Amino acid sequence: MNIAMEEVLPVLTIVIAVALLVQMGILVALLVALRNWSKRTEAFVDRVDRNIEPVLQATRELVTDGKEKLNAISTNLAEISDLTKNQIARLDGIVTDASDRARLQLARLDQLASDTVSRMEETTQVIQRSILTPVREISAVLAGVRSALDFLFRRDKVGVERATQDEELFI
Repeated sequence: MNIAMEEVLPVLTIVIAVALLVQMGILVALLVALRNWSKRTEAFVDRVDRNIEPVLQATRELVTDGKEKLNAISTNLAEISDLTKNQIARLDGIVTDASDRARLQLARLDQLASDTVSRMEETTQVIQRSILTPVREISAVLAGVRSALDFLFRRDKVGVERATQDEELFI
């Protein structure tokens, strides 16, 4: 068996050597393919890097400009909000003041109307007491004077006729 082993051993060594050579060829082919792929990938990455750099720069500028504009807009909106609040507060004050003044003027107008009506009533009473009462008294005095004068000037006519009538009624 030893002899059979000695004959098989060189054949196996040759088979192993050939397998190793084939394996080494495959590894070298893989290495070459990997280097080619690496070069192509590196070239692609360089192209992408060159092309993406302007895009990145534009994006940075856009973000910076946008940030500045957003800050300006935010500041403007805050100022507008403050101004609006102040204007509304002022308008509220004006409306409140106008409402209070209108209420006061209405109260004054009501008081004036009440005073006017009261004074008109007082004036009417004063006129009645001051003018109408003396006029009535004068009218009564004049009526008395007229009756007295009528009595004095018609005494002859009225007295006889009346006496006759009175006598006829008496009987």
